[in-house]
Amino acid sequence: MAKSTGPYLGTVSRMPPPKPLTAERIVQATEEVLRRHGFAKATVVDVSCALGVSHASVYRHFASKAALHEAVTKR
Repeated sequence: MAKSTGPYLGTVSRMPPPKPLTAERIVQATEEVLRRHGFAKATVVDVSCALGVSHASVYRHFASKAALHEAVTKR
């Protein structure tokens, strides 16, 4: 069996470290999601996907979708 000897064999990806998840970042992502989907169709999972985190991470900062919506409207 032949070994793979591609140009990327053994290279390490140099990804920048992830930004810390803050309430401000969550509110910004929520604004974008609400603009795209509207309040009725937007979900916390949509917000978490936009941020690239789990929905549990969003729930650590905001207890519910209503709390997210309130934070956006107070801005």
